[in-house]
Amino acid sequence: CERCVGSCNYDEECEEGLLCYQRYGYAFIPGCTGSGRPNQNYCYDPFADGLDEDNLLPMEEGDCDHKDRCDKCRGDCDDDDDCAKNLYCYRRSEFELVPGCAGQGKAGTDYCFDPDDLDGDF
Repeated sequence: CERCVGSCNYDEECEEGLLCYQRYGYAFIPGCTGSGRPNQNYCYDPFADGLDEDNLLPMEEGDCDHKDRCDKCRGDCDDDDDCAKNLYCYRRSEFELVPGCAGQGKAGTDYCFDPDDLDGDF
């Protein structure tokens, strides 16, 4: 599939450089406009917002803890103390977008993020 075109189930079904966005309801799809169809997955460019590979959420879980803290866009964290200095743990139930990070990562995995990447006040 091309960018912002559905319906995909796996990244391999999308053109090179694109990923399959697992969508719930009318969730925003980075780099795409319009509402599309609810609950339909779409191919998208995870770097459309100017992010790069360093900000891509990994599909595999890591182990963050108070002794081995995770960097930005890395997880799985359980609380803010599992993240490197000045980062916070972004808790997710499914594929919610993580501020300042690209892609969807693994469903339900919590990732460290920089609060400076949030829109608005933190």
